Amino acid sequence: KFDEVGAGVEVIFAGVAGAHPEKSVAPAFEDVVEADHKRLTEIEKAEADAIRTLAGVVGEVDRAKSIVVELDEWERLKNAKAEAERTIRQEQKVNDLIASAGGEAASLISEARAARWTAYFRARGAAASSEGLVLSYRAAPLPFKVARYLEALREGSKNSRVWIVPFDTRVNVNMEEQEPVVTGFAPSDGSKQ
Repeated sequence: KFDEVGAGVEVIFAGVAGAHPEKSVAPAFEDVVEADHKRLTEIEKAEADAIRTLAGVVGEVDRAKSIVVELDEWERLKNAKAEAERTIRQEQKVNDLIASAGGEAASLISEARAARWTAYFRARGAAASSEGLVLSYRAAPLPFKVARYLEALREGSKNSRVWIVPFDTRVNVNMEEQEPVVTGFAPSDGSKQ
């Protein structure tokens, strides 16, 4: 405007040092500013939680993001009913990424694999044992049955007061109660010894 009037004054800068809303609307204005600060604080907290969680699960955030991309691809292949070999390769890629990343996810996968192998070998051992029992039975049915019967009796009576002996034995049990012996307790006669 100075230039239009030709006042001969050159304005280099114009600024407002402070502006405040009118007193009646000031609390509402401050509420908006405070809400904006709270929103930014919550966003920063959420980002920090995300980083902490991702770092705990797979070691670092960038690795977690790449794993998520591969997981999304695996889900897409499964939903699109892609060829089985391709889906399996993608699943293996995800598992390898998680296992190499370290963190809780890798630990859980390792524990699950160990449990799977333990269950597998336990079942395989039980199957082999069953096959051995069948072969033993076929080789000698009567001794096999007797041995199994005695084993069952022994197991069933291990905490009871029953004795199983292999030949004709007589056991005499005296069930009489003996007179209890009480010593060390004699009434004092009042004199000191």
